[in-house]
Amino acid sequence: VKDSPPQEKFATMVEDLKDVVLKLAAADKLRSQTFLRSEQSLPKTNKRACFWKYCVTN
Repeated sequence: VKDSPPQEKFATMVEDLKDVVLKLAAADKLRSQTFLRSEQSLPKTNKRACFWKYCVTN
């Protein structure tokens, strides 16, 4: 890797970043789908829904 030009290193880095972002986005989508599904099956006595840092009180 040391003998490749800086531009090449940068391009690789950008590609890696894109990959990570895509994976994160996919995981996030999956998580929110699961969250919504489990939210629907919960008994309605639970008035607070928390998602990450955000809590909503119905």
